[in-house]
Amino acid sequence: MSAQPILLLHGALGSVVQLKPLADLLAGDFAVYAFDFAGHGSSPLPSGDAPLSIELFAAQVRRFLEQNELQSPPVFGYSMGGYVALYLSCHYPDSIGQLITLGTKLDWTPETAERECKMLDPEKILAKVPAFAQLLAQRHGAANWQTLLHKTADLLRALGMGIGTLQADDFKRIQHQVLLCLGNEDNMVGLAETEAAAAYLPQGRVQRLAHCKHPFEEANIPDLAALIRERCQNS
Repeated sequence: MSAQPILLLHGALGSVVQLKPLADLLAGDFAVYAFDFAGHGSSPLPSGDAPLSIELFAAQVRRFLEQNELQSPPVFGYSMGGYVALYLSCHYPDSIGQLITLGTKLDWTPETAERECKMLDPEKILAKVPAFAQLLAQRHGAANWQTLLHKTADLLRALGMGIGTLQADDFKRIQHQVLLCLGNEDNMVGLAETEAAAAYLPQGRVQRLAHCKHPFEEANIPDLAALIRERCQNS
């Protein structure tokens, strides 16, 4: 009997490499699939002035599932990856199965978007956190990482203006089982916004993770893997 497939979706400025510690822990129980969103990791940026968008990433997921002949697999999405999974669950419900998110921001306004965009200035990153700039260059390519930051900032501003944003009625349409995980030390995503979204989801609930910050590298990966294993194997 072949292992149950599961799809992992990385966050903004992440890549499949970011998810490797989780993928390794799940590999004994699942056939683990993952890929790089456009402009991330080994995936090229959209040409010219073409923007990044939740719709673009969702289309990539659907194409990846078709290419790999995966039918409605469970999905884990970290941060932005979780938002893409929720978007799919709302607009293309037959494409995926149950979903688990971690650290996914669900309340977008112009103010919250601008707050996030302040952390995406390449010049400030180079000046104040050069080690992070070097990591981004290694992860996305020296010629691409600064453009990726600018395009990601544009994406967040679009979400802040309601473009591609999930609203209350969208959450109400999602019929999948949804577990919204949030680290108890996450300083980017609030518990109130997570619980508000879960309240709209017909089969949604919130799970707090101890000793878990927002950056995936500082998440509680062993507990997350155990939670995913329990959730998906017992469904």
